[in-house]
Amino acid sequence: MRTIRYTVRSKDTLSIIAANASRQYGAAITADQLFAANRGKTQVVAGVSRTLTDRNLIWPGFVLEFSVPGESPAPGPSPAPSPAPAPVETQGEKKGGGGVILAALAGLAYWLFS
Repeated sequence: MRTIRYTVRSKDTLSIIAANASRQYGAAITADQLFAANRGKTQVVAGVSRTLTDRNLIWPGFVLEFSVPGESPAPGPSPAPSPAPAPVETQGEKKGGGGVILAALAGLAYWLFS
């Protein structure tokens, strides 16, 4: 069995989460199963301690756990970060000017968000 952790989003319901999980993982998961797997779980959500006691009341940020058939993926090595592109000098700019700094920042943003 493989354990899935799902963070509840705004407008989610256990039924919606179960239907999406069933499609995504190819396993029949019901809202009742999700509730049973998480009933009584307490977490701090938005600075407030919340305990799941009602299947009709879940909170954005609450993390649900449930099992699906299959094996957990083996942890592999983290991919190496992509190298930042070399600074590009455009016509009229001198080395060390604002264009070089902007190119370096763009490379950093590419590395952080890709």
